[in-house]
Amino acid sequence: MKNVAAYKYLQQRSSYASTQELKVLLFAGVEAKSHGLPVTDVQLYSQILMDISKQIQEYWFTYWREHKQTPVALPSLAQIRQQIQEIDENIIVSFVQIRDNNSFRFKQELEDGIKKSLAQLDGISPAEEPELFINMLVKVIWSITNSVGDCPQKPPNRVKLGFLTPIDSTQGQIIPQYPSIHHPKP
Repeated sequence: MKNVAAYKYLQQRSSYASTQELKVLLFAGVEAKSHGLPVTDVQLYSQILMDISKQIQEYWFTYWREHKQTPVALPSLAQIRQQIQEIDENIIVSFVQIRDNNSFRFKQELEDGIKKSLAQLDGISPAEEPELFINMLVKVIWSITNSVGDCPQKPPNRVKLGFLTPIDSTQGQIIPQYPSIHHPKP
């Protein structure tokens, strides 16, 4: 995230990129369906990670402003996003493996692992209330990894992402108004 922050800081962009977030949520939904995972939970997980990412980017924006430093952006934003997408794909596969192997037997085991991972962020807190954040993350990961795997394998042509603008998944374009959700026949 530091590289993303550096690129956006140098380009004077906001940490929030609505179009990119919609693409990430669409990708998460399509990947979840193709792996038999609960779409809403996977999208919620993705949204939580994007919110953490924005907080980390804002941390670096503040750090560079306060220390009057100019960051060095190494890879391009497109390269960084490709790396993040590969990580996201691996996370989806991990969720399937955890579910199929019943790897998380206890929520406490999951919670302890998340706390340990967050402790490695070196002073960057992912939320104002870390316990609430950890609880929310544990619940969504628990829900994903304990799904029954009855999700349809083929995604619909059009998806509505909660309160967000719907996207035509065959074209990757934002649809200007809310259409009815269309589920093609298998």
